[in-house]
Amino acid sequence: RQGKIFIDYLRNVRGATSVAAYSTRAKPQAPVSVPLGWDELSPAIKSDHYTIGNLPRRLAGLKTDPWAKYWTTRQKLPDGFQRSEFLLEKGMLDLVVDRREMKQVIANALRFMGAAKRSAPVAPEPEPETPTVTPEPAPQT
Repeated sequence: RQGKIFIDYLRNVRGATSVAAYSTRAKPQAPVSVPLGWDELSPAIKSDHYTIGNLPRRLAGLKTDPWAKYWTTRQKLPDGFQRSEFLLEKGMLDLVVDRREMKQVIANALRFMGAAKRSAPVAPEPEPETPTVTPEPAPQT
């Protein structure tokens, strides 16, 4: 990532995850992420619809693999499609920030979105000073 970090403030909230197909989630009844065909999507299918308890029944009842076309689709991806600058250019990212500037940028973004107190912009943290040692007075006898 070359000194950069990706922050998706719409998805990276407590409990939100991005998982591989057939991964269980650490939630009650152990829901499982399941690939679906477009024709299977409906408001009744929620993220906890399939669990380790009912997944075997779903798999046994499948007539075709919902991802069968995935392996046969042929397309050329553009050069640099995985680079943040490409995503920024295509409008898929709003900002690319060097990691050294990240704290300041996040603080300003939070302030802008109203999640932080409205005050002056956060100043960069100063370099830590070398502590000075003051000798303690000698005990009096």
